[in-house]
Amino acid sequence: MLKSVSEFMFSSIGNMLSVKKIADTLTSNGRSISVHIVESYLDYLVESFIFNKVTRYDIKRKQYLQSGEKYYATDVTMRNALIGRKYVDLGHVLENIVYLELVRRGYKVNPEIKK
Repeated sequence: MLKSVSEFMFSSIGNMLSVKKIADTLTSNGRSISVHIVESYLDYLVESFIFNKVTRYDIKRKQYLQSGEKYYATDVTMRNALIGRKYVDLGHVLENIVYLELVRRGYKVNPEIKK
């Protein structure tokens, strides 16, 4: 299951995701998994520095939102090693690289809020 969650995450870097969406997608693909298990796996992947979690920030209310996080891979080549090049989405890979460079330069990054 951890491998399935990791593959899903690597194929969805830069997308707004929710834990429920991940669980529902994996369940519809024949991998029955609960929301609680997915949440635990995501916490482990973030704690082990495989992914970086970026939460949305509401500028008007000056608070972090509870849903729609983005996850970025710490190492894009690990993505290629796990899922191969069959899911190459150059836009999201480039967004991931730009995110990593901004963090390296000391910026705090929040995903864009769409209304």
